[in-house]
Amino acid sequence: FLVDSQNNQVQVFKKGLFMGGKAIIVAGGDPQKSLWDEIEKGAKFAYRTLTYQGFTKETIYYLSADTNTEDLDNNGLFDDIDAVHTKENLEKAITEWAMDTDNLTLYLIDHGGDQIFHLNDESDPAKSQVTAAELNGWLNTWQEHQPKGVLTFIYEACQSGSFIKTLAGQNRILITSAASQEKAALT
Repeated sequence: FLVDSQNNQVQVFKKGLFMGGKAIIVAGGDPQKSLWDEIEKGAKFAYRTLTYQGFTKETIYYLSADTNTEDLDNNGLFDDIDAVHTKENLEKAITEWAMDTDNLTLYLIDHGGDQIFHLNDESDPAKSQVTAAELNGWLNTWQEHQPKGVLTFIYEACQSGSFIKTLAGQNRILITSAASQEKAALT
């Protein structure tokens, strides 16, 4: 049981069998916008869920705008966010940091859009957004180095289902919180 008194939640976890691997968590979006609190809450929940399943700080790469967030692993330090959520940092996490694992979990959460993942609030969409096609290219690079590797892709956002057709492939498990033209609910 995990009690989160700040958000009036009790989370119940069932210990699972850790199959090894690495995970990347990305809290996308702009901290100044209305959905940021829900996005950050979802990303932190994903972090705690993964650690309960056997992942460690060393096997989780966490990207967020808020690098001084709460102490997620209870070590007394604000050192759980690895880097700011930029396009370059996400690409490096997939194509460099995760290259030595044959099981990769990628968890994205943001406002969403049709085949768009919003990373941050830069004025240039080429720098602040990742398309499904760009993400697929980075994941293909990872799978070329790990041909038997399994990718688990989880995307929580409006229109997150629009990524499924582009990302579908062998050894890929795709989970989205909404259909391709559907709104998602972050609570």
